Parts: sequence; C-alpha cells; structure tokens
Amino acid sequence: GYEYTPFLDYDDKTLYIAGSGYNGATANMTDIFKVTRLDETWTKWSSPEKVQGVINTDDWDSFFYISPTKDYVYVYGYLRVNIYASKEKKQPNGVENRIEMYPHQQSSAF
Repeated sequence: GYEYTPFLDYDDKTLYIAGSGYNGATANMTDIFKVTRLDETWTKWSSPEKVQGVINTDDWDSFFYISPTKDYVYVYGYLRVNIYASKEKKQPNGVENRIEMYPHQQSSAF
C-alpha cells in the first residue's frame, strides 16, 4: 500500500491521510484514513482507521481538507470534488469532538 496527501487537523493531534493497503481500504483504490497522536513526542500514533460515513466512496478518494471553520470538508476523487457540510458533535464522554459529514455538493474536477 501507499499513503499521500496528509492533512493535519487544527487540533495538532489528528492526521488524515489518503492511502491503500490498510484494513478496510477499497480494493485497488485509496480511501481516507485518520491517525491520532498519542503523546507530545510526535513519534507515537494510533493505528490507521478508515473515516466512516459518506467521505469514502467506492472510487479513489484523496486530498482530504477541513475548512478552518470546520463547516465544510473537501475530498478530491477521480474526476470529481465532493464537498460535505459538517456538524461538529461532542462524543458521549464529553472529551473529544468528531465531525459528522453530510453530502453538500459534488462537482467535476477541472
């Protein structure tokens, strides 16, 4: 597998990557995965987990980007750009936030 187009979230702890070869990846395609920094050293990270929801399609997905206001998430795919409206939700434990994505717009890539 391979990985590319990293995006470090604004919390400086969550890294999103496009990759293949991870558990749950679409065959012969790339999907968006995330890892979480486990301490302050930048050397210990969680195992990659596939981003759930509408972000990953059955096609090639990459170039994940969250707008600074966290209102929109952009994902580039083969000949398309998907834009998702997001709604930040608190986890039940009240410690972490997660972003739920809702389809907003799809357009042809230029």
